[in-house]
Amino acid sequence: NDTELIESIKFEDGQIRCEFTIPNNSALDSFQVELWSISSQGNHYSSNTGHVYIDKSSPLLLLELKDLLQLFSSDLNRIFFEGTVIETSALIHNELVVNWNIIRNGSIQNEMPYTHNMSLTKSANDNYQFGEFVNLTDTPNNDIIEGDELVIWLSMKDNSGQEMFGFG
Repeated sequence: NDTELIESIKFEDGQIRCEFTIPNNSALDSFQVELWSISSQGNHYSSNTGHVYIDKSSPLLLLELKDLLQLFSSDLNRIFFEGTVIETSALIHNELVVNWNIIRNGSIQNEMPYTHNMSLTKSANDNYQFGEFVNLTDTPNNDIIEGDELVIWLSMKDNSGQEMFGFG
């Protein structure tokens, strides 16, 4: 509703595009945007409403790596991932992804990373906890053999699409 924020509205390739800037001093954590089309006779054709989420900081990962630094091949089907994500706004999608690749002789063996989705549980002070066992042997079309390496990383995006970062 605040037309002062709108920088431009364009119709390109069959799509309406609205560009706007959120003020730096905004206290809001989201803006509702509504676009509508009206004919030259004033007939209302359609409208589309969406939300733009504002977040000035990326999620921060706190992870204890002591148990992940040494994995035993006999336990790869039950590796426990536990940690905390700190995020300043309430997350819409409370999910974090464990990703891994199999490296053999310096080459990645799988075409796409293997993944396991983990739920995040909100706790106090903008913290989200996670803790689950992950089966790293769940690798269709690839067996892990002696000498293979696993490259493991965690990924997540907040409501604004910012990637999680952190150190363990």
